[in-house]
Amino acid sequence: MDAEYKKYLLLGWLKRVKGHFEETRLYPWLAELHQHYLNLQLIRDNKQMMTEKFPKNLSHADFEKLKLVYEEVIKDDAVMKELEEIIQFSLPLLQSHLEKGKGLYEEVEQQLILEPVGVTPLHLGSGYLMIRNGDKNDTLIYQYESTLFEQANEKYRGINTQLVDQFTSGIAHTFEAIKVSLLKRYQHLPNPATWVVYSKKSWPYDETLLPIARRLLMRQLAA
Repeated sequence: MDAEYKKYLLLGWLKRVKGHFEETRLYPWLAELHQHYLNLQLIRDNKQMMTEKFPKNLSHADFEKLKLVYEEVIKDDAVMKELEEIIQFSLPLLQSHLEKGKGLYEEVEQQLILEPVGVTPLHLGSGYLMIRNGDKNDTLIYQYESTLFEQANEKYRGINTQLVDQFTSGIAHTFEAIKVSLLKRYQHLPNPATWVVYSKKSWPYDETLLPIARRLLMRQLAA
């Protein structure tokens, strides 16, 4: 547990994350930032809670402030002090980069439009998601399946997507025409919910547009 070495590793990783963010490549780095930040907060809070629960010895009385001063029986060893130093150094840096990533996420999301294609059925748990990336010529088609699972007495919604088709943009390939083609080709979904996400400008596809489009759809289904 070497605080200086851990700081060096963190700064190196954050430099790489910053480089990805400068190219608007958000995933998986934004999710990793968020998880590391939560983990460090949890370690810090649990350490504080444990410290408060350990017994303390009365040290002296502060008559000016009219209170008793207690001394901790169990003190941090060298490893815990190193850990505390790492946490204090890391949390502000992670938070700063996390806020930058969230700002980029919101900037991209504001450029995206999510709309239903055709008549929307009552059952929205499965269907198709079309994605068009700015001025790119292709529309990518995903079959999606929404899932609901419980964890720690809370319910979460997830979404699974699988690429099933791709169309070149043109007069013959409007979103409605693509949906009709999908109905003819994949008859296992006779009346699928179909959505399109299209962007006003182009973004890195796998690292930015696709994950944000999935989250947009997931939020729509939850609503």
